[in-house]
Amino acid sequence: MNDKIISSTENTYFKNLKKIYRSKIHRKKLNKTLLDGPHLIRTFLDSGRDCINFIVDESSHSNEIELLIRGNPNVDLVKLNHELFCKISDLNSSTGLMALIEIPLENSTLQTKGFHLILNDIQDPGNVGSILRSHAALGNDFVFLSKGCCDLWSPKTIRGSQGVQFFLRCFEDQDIRKLIENFNFPTYCLSMKGKSLFSHKFQQDIAMILGNEGHGIDVGLSQKAHETLAIPMVSDIESLNVSAAASIVMYEYARQLQLTQIY
Repeated sequence: MNDKIISSTENTYFKNLKKIYRSKIHRKKLNKTLLDGPHLIRTFLDSGRDCINFIVDESSHSNEIELLIRGNPNVDLVKLNHELFCKISDLNSSTGLMALIEIPLENSTLQTKGFHLILNDIQDPGNVGSILRSHAALGNDFVFLSKGCCDLWSPKTIRGSQGVQFFLRCFEDQDIRKLIENFNFPTYCLSMKGKSLFSHKFQQDIAMILGNEGHGIDVGLSQKAHETLAIPMVSDIESLNVSAAASIVMYEYARQLQLTQIY
C-alpha cells in the first residue's frame, strides 16, 4: 500500500471522490461511482468485475478490509486520513473502505421472457433498492427505470439494494411509453383501484409498472397498460409502501407460476 496519506481538502483526487459520491451528474459524466463498505465491494467483485481503486481510511484496522485488499493486489490503493474519509461518505460512521468502480452498462438486446419490472419515477433510493432486492430474490433479471427515477448507481441506492443491481440487467432513462409499445406480452399497472391481484391469472411473460411514491403511475402510462391491478386492503388503510407492494406482486406472480424452490 502507498504510505502517502491524503489529508488536504484541496487534493484533486479527494474532491473528485466527493463529487462522485454526491452528484448524479458527475457520476454520469465519468461513468463511475463509489461503493461504501467491504460488503458491497465484495459483492461487486463476486459479480466478476474489477475495482479501479480501493480508498482506505488510514485509521481502520479491520481484518476483513486487510484480507480484501490482499486478495485483490491489482487494485490501486489510496489512503485518506479519517477526517477526509468521513467527509466523502454520508454514513454516520466510517466503513473503513470504499471502492471506485466503473458503472456497469447494459447495452445488449432485450429478452422477452419472464417478469419485466418497470419503475415509473420512483425517487426514494431506499424504495428502489428494496424493490430490486425482491426482484433479484425471485430470480428475475430485467429492470427498466424511467428518466424520473432516482439514480440506480448512487451510493444510497446501491446500499439500499445491497448491490443486487450488479447481477441484474438494468436499463435507465427509459421512455416507458415507447418501451411497452414494443413488448409482445401484457403490461400491467399496479394501482389503488383495479382488479384484485389475487384473482388475476398471470402468464409467464409480463411487464409490471410501479409508480411514484406520491402521485402513482402517469395517466398516459396507465392508459397504455393492458390492465390495472390492485392489492386488496381494508378500507381504512390508505396505501402500502411501494417496495412492500412490489414484493407482494412479485411473490404472487412467482407463486402462480411456481417459479421458486419454496413452492
